[in-house]
Amino acid sequence: MLKHSRIIRIASAPLIACLFSMTSAVVSSAPAGATKSVINTLKIGTNPNDIEASGNNLWIANTGDNTVQEMDATTGEILKTITIANSDGSQPDDIAVDDSHLWLTFYGSAVVAEIDPVAGTVIKTIPVGNSADGVTSDGTFVWVANSGDDSITKIDAATGNVLSTIALDPASAPDEMVLAGDNLAVTLASSGKVALINKISDAVVSSSPVGSGPDGICTDGNNLWIANENDGTVTQLNASDGSLVDTITVGATPKDIACGAGEVWVVNSDDNTVSEIDAATGTVVATYSVGAGPSAVAVANASAWVTNKDDSTVSQISEPSLITTAAAAPALATTGSSLAVPLGIVGILALAGGLGLMLLARRSSRSSR
Repeated sequence: MLKHSRIIRIASAPLIACLFSMTSAVVSSAPAGATKSVINTLKIGTNPNDIEASGNNLWIANTGDNTVQEMDATTGEILKTITIANSDGSQPDDIAVDDSHLWLTFYGSAVVAEIDPVAGTVIKTIPVGNSADGVTSDGTFVWVANSGDDSITKIDAATGNVLSTIALDPASAPDEMVLAGDNLAVTLASSGKVALINKISDAVVSSSPVGSGPDGICTDGNNLWIANENDGTVTQLNASDGSLVDTITVGATPKDIACGAGEVWVVNSDDNTVSEIDAATGTVVATYSVGAGPSAVAVANASAWVTNKDDSTVSQISEPSLITTAAAAPALATTGSSLAVPLGIVGILALAGGLGLMLLARRSSRSSR
């Protein structure tokens, strides 16, 4: 595993400063007017579909090789790879994380898997509704959106027992979910709405029209932000009552969305970009080019992390800095035309020492002439 270390500039040592500048080649140029850039693109499992943050770590569901991976959001190092084999052969889809569990749905399947994140083992597989899709948990309850039968399955997180099935409008196709105060907010992909459901009573509190094909959803505490896949927009709703605040145009086919640190990050899957929205103003402040077929985004360690399904990578968008990250696979990580040179402190000192010896030898040669 290649690891990079924290870089310290020493103005009085031009040779060392030069060597240090080599390690920051991974930083790409930022879009005009942006304060951030894509600082890393790391190789991960095959065809990553979903990514979720848990503290300073990330969990990634890979559909192409039936794995779930844990990544350190500080170093970019893959900490764990869990192979998941569902009995019907379906592939990992959505993932949720709480204090003690991972919860994983599978494409077209009618189950959710409960996984021990420490041991890396499947504890049990729980039957839910048809075509289980989005999943979320608050550590007490787990909710699974069943797009095939227009329902939400509510599960006791401690026991894995199904507590209730919440019926939604026919042909509404519940998709993704986020917890918002006392409510669960659910995108209804086919009906173009977002439903607010009380977490305790299971009652549908409101149903608000949004854009066409709502998919990903996140909250900043006060607002809900919804990526509308079919019309290239993001809808901003009041989180307490679902009333409309704003509609914002972004890129082509916005699929997933994440909120964090006053920003909203939108994955535009058909033009391989990510839009950064200022949550205070609703303005798109920058658009970043990422890998092929971006599918999901999460915020951790002051960075947006984007899974790129078609090239099996994850892109890190952050403030340009001198802190480089570890490659997640044996190959060196690249960003655009820049090469991530994997020089740690030991490598730098070794290279500096070698150049020093060369200079001494050259001086000795001159003095002997």
